[in-house]
Amino acid sequence: MKRYTIIPLLAAVLFAGCSRERNLERPEKILARVGGKSITVNEFIRRAEYTPRPPYCSSESYPHKKIVLNSLIAEKLFALEAGEKNPLITSPRVEAFLKGRKEQAMREYLFIKEAYAKAQIDTAVLKQTVVNASRRYRVAYFNVPDSATAVEVEEGLRKRREPMLAAMNSFAPLDSLPEREVVWDKTESDGVIDSLFSVRRQAGDLIGPIKNAQGHSLFMQVLEVKPEVVVTNEQLREIWKSVKERLTDKEARANWDQYILSVMKGRRIEFNRSTFFKLADLLGPLYLKSRDEQEASFEQRYWEGTGEDVNWDDYLSQLKAMAGEPLFKVDGEIWDVARVAEEIRSHPLVFREKKIRNRDFGRQLQLAIIDMVRDRYLTERAYKRGYDRLGAVEREVGMWRDHYNYLFYRDGYLRAMGDSVATDPHYLQTIEHHLNAWVDSLQQKYSDRIEINLTEFEQIKLTRIHMTVAQENVPYPKVVPAFPQVTTSFRLDYGKKME
Repeated sequence: MKRYTIIPLLAAVLFAGCSRERNLERPEKILARVGGKSITVNEFIRRAEYTPRPPYCSSESYPHKKIVLNSLIAEKLFALEAGEKNPLITSPRVEAFLKGRKEQAMREYLFIKEAYAKAQIDTAVLKQTVVNASRRYRVAYFNVPDSATAVEVEEGLRKRREPMLAAMNSFAPLDSLPEREVVWDKTESDGVIDSLFSVRRQAGDLIGPIKNAQGHSLFMQVLEVKPEVVVTNEQLREIWKSVKERLTDKEARANWDQYILSVMKGRRIEFNRSTFFKLADLLGPLYLKSRDEQEASFEQRYWEGTGEDVNWDDYLSQLKAMAGEPLFKVDGEIWDVARVAEEIRSHPLVFREKKIRNRDFGRQLQLAIIDMVRDRYLTERAYKRGYDRLGAVEREVGMWRDHYNYLFYRDGYLRAMGDSVATDPHYLQTIEHHLNAWVDSLQQKYSDRIEINLTEFEQIKLTRIHMTVAQENVPYPKVVPAFPQVTTSFRLDYGKKME
């Protein structure tokens, strides 16, 4: 290998966006058993709350809750009918996907053990933050797109003591700055929350630059501090809980950064420049699409046609020709293009910037590859600890495997009935004309192998809030599969009560 670009791996450490969910450690309560498969209470809630439900079961009513349960049981029944040897689930593409899902769950558990479980919160900081968290701030603000501009703006504010509007007018003339009210809220960024609520701010305070994940810098000026409001004991408990969770997450992220530093210490990656530039030119048109376009393109390739494996050659024919070319070296081991492509099959590249300019693609591609290599080392640590055999990890993979088996069987059944597999407004008719009756027949067929924990089911409370939950900075952002639209029945006239 000649003409290397050398990047120390320690310089590439970013928090990997591991899940905030703590259920990987909790004992799971079984809600239903379907043959050799099971649905936990936690899975039921996540499948119902973390992805939009269709209108026919979107409320918190008891009949709608029963439709949700019937739908998840039907998904397992379809998976049983599909079996584990069908062409979709055994395809290299799906096997790589399930492997990636498993390894992501393993890294999440590694994060919990090495970072979250070791997070220690300073009681004094917690108490002071709780006091501050009941305040409200009215602020003027301004976003600066790059670091160089942020430095110049900061000089004007700090050194020349220019008013905020004057400092900003050098770069973007405005008659006035936008304003907003900021309260303690889970949706606010850590930078904004830390800058306003970790200390007691006064009117006139200048804050910034606060960098976000896209590299932009935020400047704020406190215009008004609204006094603490009188709150009830219940509200105080909620504020205490919210503040403690946020501070714990912040400390856990710091712990995780340090753990990654220890794993990657002394390692560096050396890119072969000529191969890298060829690969960047090849991948640029694909990855410069928006994330939505990428996902839509993937779904179209994945589900249309026979369901056979779709590999790189289908859309990047030149990749195979350079498969044996060395792309980089790490710890004395050479990774060629073929090995990198194989790794990407189970670990899609995660770009640190969400919107990438053409001229920045090469650098962002390097960083994405570096992060993928970092995750490989973390995954190896998790394998050595046996995290691939954890019940929580196996349940996570099983949930996705069952979902894909269900889709394979559902789609095949509808094609045999001469109907289409669609998510258009007419899909409800497909459920009512074809799927409801078929689900009923499977419920009866497997009735003696279905158990339902009615005691736990009665205690579950659902909301009618529509939301999609996703993780950041991970290969697979979606937390749960799409809700299985397969039955509108709310009858529980099958199976037996779980003892």
